[in-house]
Amino acid sequence: MKIFSYFLLFVSYIVFTQEALNLYSFSSEDHEQRFYSLAEEISCPLCEGSSINGSTSPIAKDMKNIIFNMILENKSDDQIKFFLTKKFGDDILYMPPVNNFSYLLFLFPIILILLSAYFLFLVLQKK
Repeated sequence: MKIFSYFLLFVSYIVFTQEALNLYSFSSEDHEQRFYSLAEEISCPLCEGSSINGSTSPIAKDMKNIIFNMILENKSDDQIKFFLTKKFGDDILYMPPVNNFSYLLFLFPIILILLSAYFLFLVLQKK
């Protein structure tokens, strides 16, 4: 009886883990590849440094469901990213879009260093 219960436990473990791995059924290999690639490109808003593919948080599951449904609707990757950034913000993208503000963020430290060097030069000139 004990061996039978262990066997039953082992079989149920295999069945349920296989079922958990196949949560999403895709109509084509391309859709599946797009899904997993997008899930790796988008970070979880709740878990820092983790993509939604590696997260089990409820918000990551919701985001994966949104991606899955939009892929089934034949939306492009850019449309899916645009929708998710409108809903959750630019912070979810590992590669945020480049705009005027991002140029300012990259140039500000350089400008600050140059201004500091200039003022240091002026102070040293007066001595």
